[in-house]
Amino acid sequence: MKHILKKLSIISFIGFSHLLWSQPIVSIEELRREGEIGNFFTTAINLTGSSGNEERENINFSFSANRNTNTIESLIYLNFQERTKNQQIEDEANFFHARLLFKSKEIFNWEIYSQYSENPFQLYKKRSLLGAGARFKLPNKKRLGISILNEKETSLINDKEVSTDRFNFYYTDSIILNENINFNYSLFLQPAINDFSNDYKLSSLFQIEFFINERVSVNFNVSRTEDTDPPMLASESDTSYATEFRLLL
Repeated sequence: MKHILKKLSIISFIGFSHLLWSQPIVSIEELRREGEIGNFFTTAINLTGSSGNEERENINFSFSANRNTNTIESLIYLNFQERTKNQQIEDEANFFHARLLFKSKEIFNWEIYSQYSENPFQLYKKRSLLGAGARFKLPNKKRLGISILNEKETSLINDKEVSTDRFNFYYTDSIILNENINFNYSLFLQPAINDFSNDYKLSSLFQIEFFINERVSVNFNVSRTEDTDPPMLASESDTSYATEFRLLL
């Protein structure tokens, strides 16, 4: 138990965020705890608000759990967002992601994953996917993922459900710029198998983290997505950025 508590929880306080409600990417790579053995838990709560002419409260809560052994690495991630105006709830969004990676001595590991979300901020009533593939171990913490997934999306506007089979390619890297500065980025491409050139999702996430000491860090991140076939009335692109202060307990 002491081991878990020592590794437990990062509580994150958002100092400034823009387009919080349209943030399209969750940094799964940062949550993996790859190569570490044990149980790990992380929580984050982000609160923003205003008073005076307009009373607003925005809440963003997340929780992740890892259970890593010599043969399997597992991850569960939950996120909940709520936006309130004048004490009335305007919108709510939630996100769930689960992943299993089967470790081997080869240059790649097999992995399976599942995801579900409800996001009115991006005009999704619900979106779910299930996929499986390989994760290749490249030099210097670089990783390449190739998989196939089935995606189901239901539009918030017309309640239409669309099912699409997609390839999923991702590339991620972590670069140490200084003894207390890390730069991480991830790139994703998800083209439809039957319409590779006209129906695809393209995403990118860039993060730079400054470690003030062993327990405190500041994280700046920028993310962007392009979707050539978004839900009805939704924009084809989304961009967000945020500044995050972290305390390791």
